[in-house]
Amino acid sequence: MKGEKLAREHARFIRSLLQAHGEDPKTLEKLMFHYTTAFEHGYKHGLEDAINQLNLKTIGYVLFFFGLGVLFHDYLHTMWVLGGYPELLSPQGGYFGLIIEMIGFVLIQYNDFVRRLKKFVSLGR
Repeated sequence: MKGEKLAREHARFIRSLLQAHGEDPKTLEKLMFHYTTAFEHGYKHGLEDAINQLNLKTIGYVLFFFGLGVLFHDYLHTMWVLGGYPELLSPQGGYFGLIIEMIGFVLIQYNDFVRRLKKFVSLGR
């Protein structure tokens, strides 16, 4: 399991730090047991949280774009009934509204990405 592998890799690093500071071997074994157990436990909770967030986010995207498709279809049908192809191809406020909405969506996603990237970078320091 990836969590166990990461725990072992981190534990080797922590062990070397504690040995450099003169920690006795008996205490070191206890610390390593608790460290790896806590690491694996936290890793599992992190995975569960990520999966839950992914599922909700995926469902949200599906609902958002499905609803957007229904709205756009209804709008185009209305334009078709009112005037056929000439009405569909003429500049409409609804088209501009859709473009503005999509730009807003992209900006929100970009902002979310930048916020997560800054958080990730700050955790690495």
